[in-house]
Amino acid sequence: MFGLIISLLFSYPIIVKDVKVEGLKWKRPDFVIYMFGIQPGDTLLLPDVTDAMKKLYHTQYFADIELVQYGPDSAATLVVRVKENPRLRSITFIGKKINPDELKDSVLQLTSFTEAKEKGRHKGKKYKALTPMPLPESRIFEWSRKIEKYYQSKGYAKCKVESELSEPDSLGLVDLVLKVERGKKVHVKKIEFFGVTAFEPKKLKKVMKTKERGFLRSGTLKLDQWADDPKRIEEFYANNGYPNARVDSTKIEYSDGDAFIKIWITEGRKLMIGNVSVDAAPPFTSDYLLGLVKIKSGEPFSREKYIDAVMKVADAYRDSGYLYVQVIPLDSLYSDSIVDVRFVVEPGSRVAVRKIIIKGNTKTRDYVILRELDIFPGDYFSSSKLRKSQRDLFMLNFFSNVTVDFEEVGDSLIDLILTVTEKPTGQAMAGVSYSGFEGLAGNISYLEPNFRGKGQIFSAMLQHGQRGSFFQLGFTEPWLGGKPRSLGFDLHHVYYRLFEYDEQRTGGGVTFSTRVWNDYWRLTLSYDLNRIYLYNINPVFEERYKEFTEGPVWRSSVSFSLTRDTRNHPFFPNRGSRWSYNLILAGGPLGGDIRMHKHTMEWSYYFPKPFTGEKWASVIWLRGGYVGGFNPKDWAEGVPFNERFFLGDIGFYGLRGYDFRSVGPVQDGVVVGGRVFSIFTLEERYKASDNIYVLAFAEAGNAWNNIAE
Repeated sequence: MFGLIISLLFSYPIIVKDVKVEGLKWKRPDFVIYMFGIQPGDTLLLPDVTDAMKKLYHTQYFADIELVQYGPDSAATLVVRVKENPRLRSITFIGKKINPDELKDSVLQLTSFTEAKEKGRHKGKKYKALTPMPLPESRIFEWSRKIEKYYQSKGYAKCKVESELSEPDSLGLVDLVLKVERGKKVHVKKIEFFGVTAFEPKKLKKVMKTKERGFLRSGTLKLDQWADDPKRIEEFYANNGYPNARVDSTKIEYSDGDAFIKIWITEGRKLMIGNVSVDAAPPFTSDYLLGLVKIKSGEPFSREKYIDAVMKVADAYRDSGYLYVQVIPLDSLYSDSIVDVRFVVEPGSRVAVRKIIIKGNTKTRDYVILRELDIFPGDYFSSSKLRKSQRDLFMLNFFSNVTVDFEEVGDSLIDLILTVTEKPTGQAMAGVSYSGFEGLAGNISYLEPNFRGKGQIFSAMLQHGQRGSFFQLGFTEPWLGGKPRSLGFDLHHVYYRLFEYDEQRTGGGVTFSTRVWNDYWRLTLSYDLNRIYLYNINPVFEERYKEFTEGPVWRSSVSFSLTRDTRNHPFFPNRGSRWSYNLILAGGPLGGDIRMHKHTMEWSYYFPKPFTGEKWASVIWLRGGYVGGFNPKDWAEGVPFNERFFLGDIGFYGLRGYDFRSVGPVQDGVVVGGRVFSIFTLEERYKASDNIYVLAFAEAGNAWNNIAE
């Protein structure tokens, strides 16, 4: 298209006398002229015409566009010759065991199409366009391939899609039929390797995502996974002494529902590491940099370790301000199988930060972002401080994305540019919910973790249900006096009905929190005062709760909490860990009727699944606790039953798969709660979107009367 433009129009100005359109069947000429954007009287250069042609082509209404010039350059007539694309009126999906709604909405994302009431001449499900859309041939091909890939990724490797298009009517409208032959699932019967001598075939099969069918393995052939397997094999070779190994070709042979995969490999020579050296430059010595490098003499060459060595050496310099450092690897073959590795460092000039520019914060104030940073104007550039700052901004949970860029200001200064994407943080809700414990409940709530854009936390909630009611009001200032320490308060009134009794709890608390040691550690101190009233006690349990029968009791307590949090994201972490210990002391010099000490601890560890990118995460989560009494006089063993650990349902004391408060020591057929508990959880999480993840879990736990049990 654009080659024709160049042959007809030259680089000197052309004055347009007139614009005409030829070849139209369905569109009006004024539409083409409007989209073309060139009017009589315009003075044009070649770039102007190129842009006009692109705009016209990107409407997708035209399959071919040709531009012809008539007359002299001082009074030219431009003729736009077009061949129109038809417009899609309806689409029909035909095929056995397919889900047309899923294909329309999820695969092709045709949200502007609705199910047609009338049936077409084809068997299948028909959808009509609310507004007919242009239908170039490329779009039909694209849709067919998307459907094929969708089913092939689910194991239907032989899925094929054929299209049938009606003739355009007088308005240029057409009907499209997509015939989907899904076929049967294909299972891998055998994987064979040719040219392999260095490794056992089972080692290579272990690297692949595609697996042979076995006793506990379906062996389903998913072509999207298979497409990456040759690369995985080459990476395995490259990291185990064969950097020049190549997968030359592959072949899949089908027989009924089975697939036979053949892979031809050229392994090349095995290379071993000889001497390893680093030509250092100040401020580091060669010995120091060699300590960062994992490559060791005498071991097989590893491309992964090779790249990691370059990154580690470069990061050491970037962390000290040498932003433009170059680490040049120089390899030399000492013999046919031994390679000497040498890294030459060219540090460049040391760079300092002149200023920090914040962009994209439509709500959050600049100082809320700046106070989370570990790097400041005047500091030398530091890659580790920048990564830490980016992580801390994510952990605020105010932003869906945080990107870092810089602008050079001379040879030794840069401006750092932090661009944030705000995400909705305030939640005002009113609705009805249902749970196994509370039954039907109505609630009104407002939660704003970034109140007034200052990072303050404000919350208010009112809930009333069949099993109880709840009111809460809270506020927290996270940076008291401009320091990373918080102060907050909480007021609440809770009423709920249990099998044993009705409980009414009214109170409030004050919480102070501060960072200790570094940004990962936090110490929290709280004081809480609660008035607890148990009434309508089931006669069966009056003896157990006799201390509450004379009226309300007071619980005056302080808590000490120490937390270490290195997770990389607040919503969907896939790296890092979180550890916390919490101690509650009640009674004694604090006053009140309840005298006890309660200890709880939790630890969770997050790590990504190999070869799955950032979408999958594995989680190990441990929880445990102990509660005891001081100078027990009134309550059995010094601990009120309502302060004990009852497991079940969800939450910190949750045990999924069991009813609320249904797990623990049992007396007379009733769960009475334990003084000790522990829960062990394994989770596999998949991030479906920025705000949704799904998980599978395995969980075990119990509560006991004492540690000896």
